Amino acid sequence: MVFVKNTAGESKRTIVKKWIGKDVPLQPEGIKLTLDTKSKVTLTWTAPTKGKNGGYVNPADLRYKIVRYPDEVIVAESHVGTTFSEEITPESLTAYYYKVSAINEGYKGEEIVSNKVLVGDPLEVPYTEEFEGLPAFDLYTVIDANKDGRTWVMNKVDNMVFNQFNPIRDADDWLISPPIHLSNDRQYSFSFVVKSTNKLNSERISASLGSGNVINDSYKVIVPDTTFHGPNEVTISTLVSVNKDSIYNFAFHATSQSNQGYLFP
Repeated sequence: MVFVKNTAGESKRTIVKKWIGKDVPLQPEGIKLTLDTKSKVTLTWTAPTKGKNGGYVNPADLRYKIVRYPDEVIVAESHVGTTFSEEITPESLTAYYYKVSAINEGYKGEEIVSNKVLVGDPLEVPYTEEFEGLPAFDLYTVIDANKDGRTWVMNKVDNMVFNQFNPIRDADDWLISPPIHLSNDRQYSFSFVVKSTNKLNSERISASLGSGNVINDSYKVIVPDTTFHGPNEVTISTLVSVNKDSIYNFAFHATSQSNQGYLFP
């Protein structure tokens, strides 16, 4: 508190606050998780250079707490440097991600969350997905193609996956399956179940088969645009064959018109 005083009295008091010494570091930045080999992942980030309260932070002195998810394993309590690698050998295909927080001599900052990568062997048929929990949904790739912030999501309360409607823009959202091994010596029965919020809604969806977690030239339509209505489940089916024994992905494309309802797969 600062004020001046003379024979006429005292001035208004001014309070000056300043953090002195080591400070709580800000979040790390630019976090990125990559799959280097079938089982090796590498995590990189940029060290924070400032403190939460404007105090002292030396990036070279920072240590990092690193937690792996979904198994919530602390893989490092006081990691040195901004690169971390490890080998993971899950029993089945799993979507992994990490949370990293900086520590400045006991002052722990907020954690930052990485992207997800899939580790493990591709899925084999027969394969059925009923989305019983977030780990299952995390195996899928969501693409908000029209970037309207309304896309495929999971309601964590009742484990319902759905495509969010936009009141003014048509849907353009992809939901890409995890990698699945298919052989070229047989046909496969491919089917999925859809429904909508109520019978007044008119929803539209198609499906494609290709390779990779981005839509590219390998993807070919196997179920053309199909329109359906109402809360009663509708099963859409087709037969699928491939020319090469390889790893593939199925992609669901929601293209409903604006201001419809929620589209449930």
